Amino acid sequence: MNTPLLTVLTIGMFLVADAPKDNVKKEKEKLQGTWKAIKVEEKGQSKDDDKEHRLIFSGDEFTIEEGNQAIIKGKFKIDPSKAPKEIDFEITESRKEDHKGKTGLGIYTLDGDDFQFCVCQPGDTERPKEFSGQGNLFVTFKREKKQ
Repeated sequence: MNTPLLTVLTIGMFLVADAPKDNVKKEKEKLQGTWKAIKVEEKGQSKDDDKEHRLIFSGDEFTIEEGNQAIIKGKFKIDPSKAPKEIDFEITESRKEDHKGKTGLGIYTLDGDDFQFCVCQPGDTERPKEFSGQGNLFVTFKREKKQ
């Protein structure tokens, strides 16, 4: 094999390997900011969010607020190459002590200023397969505009 062909193949392999990382980075950039909960579905019951929940993405970290009080904090990971897209919430702080140190496995959709996720109970090992509040938490958010 000649050297120029080997060089092209090697560079091509590195570019292909970086493509998923670039997709994750671009998708994380789209998530950054504050999202206001609009609808919550849990245990098969759907209702408008009346507790002023907000989800804030900043870098690799997330915060869930109720009113102006942080109720959950942690780190998140996404895999936009999966169908549906996957998101994992690693909880480092929570007002519910039994959630600390656990991960909520979820799926999500992102369409402009509309974001939805469906997540299992923290610590459960089975990721939701569909967007439903039957046995999971399914939340619809709207991006808050910067003021």
